[in-house]
Amino acid sequence: MVISSIVMNCYPPFYESVKEQIKLIPEAEIVFTKESKLAVVLETETTDLAAGIAEEIRVMVGVLSLELVAHFFEDEVIGDSKDLYEKVIEESHKNTFLEVQK
Repeated sequence: MVISSIVMNCYPPFYESVKEQIKLIPEAEIVFTKESKLAVVLETETTDLAAGIAEEIRVMVGVLSLELVAHFFEDEVIGDSKDLYEKVIEESHKNTFLEVQK
């Protein structure tokens, strides 16, 4: 699961239109609005999907700026790195167990 938050400024005449377009994106939730500013949380399966949605929002008519504020990801394994990821987790558990035994 990947959770990203973005903050954006909109050109005031397009503010409502931008809000409505974002509401159509299933992975996006508007969590704060003030004047022509929006804070949006994206909940996606991959960082690539989060980046793609952020770019889709950034190029909407009326969006003046978009900044990534936070980006958290866990359990995202890309390609062949899954085996390496599992080995790292396994080793970290072994090391933790050994420390407890001492």
